[in-house]
Amino acid sequence: GGFLTIGENPFYDRTTLEYNIPEAFGTCALIVTNALGQVAEKRNLPDHAGMIEVGHLLAPGIYFLSLECDGMSVQTVKLLKNN
Repeated sequence: GGFLTIGENPFYDRTTLEYNIPEAFGTCALIVTNALGQVAEKRNLPDHAGMIEVGHLLAPGIYFLSLECDGMSVQTVKLLKNN
């Protein structure tokens, strides 16, 4: 279970995330970090349910996608971008 559904993973160019987060969780963002923990991409979510594309700005490699709501990590998913 969880709040995120990932399309392709591993992916080549980009992948689509579907999210469905309870309203009570407040303001949420998706934060993509690389294997060193550096933030590669941060996307503020405008609402509590919808779809968003990530990954097209990333170099190939392993990443961790975290869903954070009101500053707390709610869910983390491993992403793999191939060449």
